Amino acid sequence: MDMQEVDTEQSTALVRHEATAVARVEPMSVEDLITRVKLIEEVKQRVMREGEHYGKIPGTGDKDTLLQPGAQKLGLTFRLHPRFSVTVRELGNGHREYETLCELYNAAGGYEGSCIGSCSTMETRYRFRKAEQKCPECGRDGTVIKGKKEYGGGWLCFGKKGGCGAKFEDGDERIENQDMGRVEHDNPADYWNTAAKMSQKRAYVGGIIMVTGGSDQFTQDVED
Repeated sequence: MDMQEVDTEQSTALVRHEATAVARVEPMSVEDLITRVKLIEEVKQRVMREGEHYGKIPGTGDKDTLLQPGAQKLGLTFRLHPRFSVTVRELGNGHREYETLCELYNAAGGYEGSCIGSCSTMETRYRFRKAEQKCPECGRDGTVIKGKKEYGGGWLCFGKKGGCGAKFEDGDERIENQDMGRVEHDNPADYWNTAAKMSQKRAYVGGIIMVTGGSDQFTQDVED
């Protein structure tokens, strides 16, 4: 196998070049196809558990969504071995996109198929967080809590959350008129590893569904 490293504007990808002889491959018999389909159904019924290996995800239709543990069970069943190649793209302001190519090989080392999955820190779940109230006195985020009624209510910059201990009356506009929408995370690098793992998972699950022909039983959650 010849491996060549390709660099493009701060991106790195591993590209595999394989010389393979052209050979005639006979189509799978109907009996073998039926056996394969039944095997997937049996694995789902006898091995997999709903909520752990597959589940219903809103917005993905009537089919069960295959989760990573379920994809791994199908990979074991068909003896499929993944090989991953990752391309990293710098998006600016600390944001990154990870694109993963997952190639699946059988137990004999033969190539079966591949799928690409991507994830970036610009996706909503990683880019933004819910705004937290800021203390007007010390300026810290996320330290202000609602005071208990038995202690007079109001607001408190809670010391156990790193606050300064300042107290504010109910109706204090400096607290209650703050914009509580979403704000961008200060450090996208906190989610680099999460995005990398997510791109790998998306590529693997998609590849397993495609190579096994499991799409009549499962779909893939495009968000996960």
